[in-house]
Amino acid sequence: MKHHSAVGALLVAAVALSACSSGPTDPAASPSSGTSSSGASASASSSAAAAPSGDKVTAWVEAYCGLVGGYALGLKAYQEKHVQLPTTTDVAERNKAQLAAFTELVSGLQTDFKAAEGELGKVGVPLSGAEELHGEIIEVLGRVNGQLGQAKQQVAALDPHDPDFAQAVSQAGGLEAASALLAHGEKVSGVPELEQAMNTAPKCVEIQRQIGG
Repeated sequence: MKHHSAVGALLVAAVALSACSSGPTDPAASPSSGTSSSGASASASSSAAAAPSGDKVTAWVEAYCGLVGGYALGLKAYQEKHVQLPTTTDVAERNKAQLAAFTELVSGLQTDFKAAEGELGKVGVPLSGAEELHGEIIEVLGRVNGQLGQAKQQVAALDPHDPDFAQAVSQAGGLEAASALLAHGEKVSGVPELEQAMNTAPKCVEIQRQIGG
């Protein structure tokens, strides 16, 4: 199995960050993962929206990089904010900060995924033989966007004073649904033209740099 490509590096980073950000933990036990900002997720979204229209393969992979990169960058920013949660003994206050960070994460993912869904739909099938792959990703994106919306509502209804707050946040289905999209990474890597384009497309390279891959 190869992990030397842009898609491989993006997926490895996304999976690793997903494992670190699946739910609230003790901030003191969570190591920081580098520099990021609240605009990191939006940056990936902009990468997808700005994909060139003259080259369908390049446009498609840059939209896909925006999708996977938005996921990884969003989780990276969330992890860093989680590390910086107030070290107060007031559990409710810390839960409020956790709630704000998680809500921002889900909102950012929803924005990025909707942007990617629109851009991939606009570009269409990138090349002959990729019809099934393209259709699968569009279908899953639509489903995940709906699940992220539900997760956002679930999180908004949580009570920071609830003794089971941490468990309730970890059970919000948005992140688990979003991570399901990563399963298509191997299929994307399996198409030589897409794999090659992801290694050279400027925005894919830039997103990989932002992630630290």
